[in-house]
Amino acid sequence: MSQWREFILQPGEVFRFEVLETLWERHTAFQHVEILRTSTFGKAVMIDQKPQSSQIDHRLFNEVMVHAPLAILDKAQSALMVGGGPGSGLAELVKYKRLQQIVLCDLDAEAVAAYKQYLPEWHRGAYEDPRVRIHHEDARKWLAQTSHQFDVIYLDIPDPLEASPARTLFTVEFYENLVQKLSPDGVLISQAGRSSVHNLKYHAGIVHTLREVFPIVESFERFIPFYAESWGFVWASRTQSPFAKSPTEIDRDLANWGIQDRQAYDGRIHHAMFALPNCVRLGIEREGRVHSEASPLIVK
Repeated sequence: MSQWREFILQPGEVFRFEVLETLWERHTAFQHVEILRTSTFGKAVMIDQKPQSSQIDHRLFNEVMVHAPLAILDKAQSALMVGGGPGSGLAELVKYKRLQQIVLCDLDAEAVAAYKQYLPEWHRGAYEDPRVRIHHEDARKWLAQTSHQFDVIYLDIPDPLEASPARTLFTVEFYENLVQKLSPDGVLISQAGRSSVHNLKYHAGIVHTLREVFPIVESFERFIPFYAESWGFVWASRTQSPFAKSPTEIDRDLANWGIQDRQAYDGRIHHAMFALPNCVRLGIEREGRVHSEASPLIVK
């Protein structure tokens, strides 16, 4: 028997959808994870009762996140993804034959095992690629121990809820550690919260905090139906601009590299997703503040 699930976007706004069945549910050591079957989104992942990914639109999120830097960085050979357990981003990474090292650092081994079993549409066998290395460790501790530098680092981590271990991963201290693990011409991409004009504090805080560490910081966004709103991402680099190639050049290079089966990303999308409305850009400047371990970003 189906049931309706609601979650609060923010005070005064509720999103509601129909759940047909629960495929898997656990309170793991770190979070409450649900894999559901819904009537309109197909399979869906909820973490701590917040939507994370759905079968119908996971590629809208993950394709733009993964391909944006790799389409610009012609010589990138290594990539680190912090979070990203369902594997949709990993499935896009393994398309790049020039990547010699692909590391996924996701704290929750129990959840990742469930994703492997229940979400083949997401990972598409990417976990079996011999270049992929998985570490089920705290990202801060693992980064402190590794001597590797990466050409691209992706932060695909859950919202920084008050009780979440992710809350320390949105601070200036963490970004200062990350920049040491990024190659000099590398790019950091972070999921960065809602980018709705009337709810920008989450996104703006990440932008302002990254600006403390990186000279080049640019916002981009996509509308994600399962989130019922536009979702923001941030590009950060010491040297690389996301506008280094034209749409035609991006499409040419993706074709030459054999990057096929893309549903949500091409050269036109690349440039369009960085074109934020004036009111959003002004809101980011007005509402953002720097977050630190002493004053972390917390989403309710």
